[in-house]
Amino acid sequence: MKGYQMRTSVTASVLGASLLLLVAGCNKSPNEQAADNVEDNAEMRADSVRDAGENQADALENQADVIDNAPGATDARADAVEAEADQVRNQAEATADRIEDRGDATADAVRDRP
Repeated sequence: MKGYQMRTSVTASVLGASLLLLVAGCNKSPNEQAADNVEDNAEMRADSVRDAGENQADALENQADVIDNAPGATDARADAVEAEADQVRNQAEATADRIEDRGDATADAVRDRP
């Protein structure tokens, strides 16, 4: 009986906390909702840039492996392609970071509107 009461109490507490979070989410101001949308969109765009960069870098690394395994191939060419893959990956990450930073700045400005 004691275990049942404890489970019931825990369940009620969890439901109560969930209800509070739900109500808090519904009471967002229009500015807060718009700011959240700006941040979400920036994050999605940044993720797309990262994914594209990663796909391009992976393709370059595969190309480097083919070059490296070719008969009579020199390591210099494969190394150059691998360096290019690293550069593509780093540029994609930097671009994604700028997108997120811009999204955060815009969202902050939206939140600060009267």
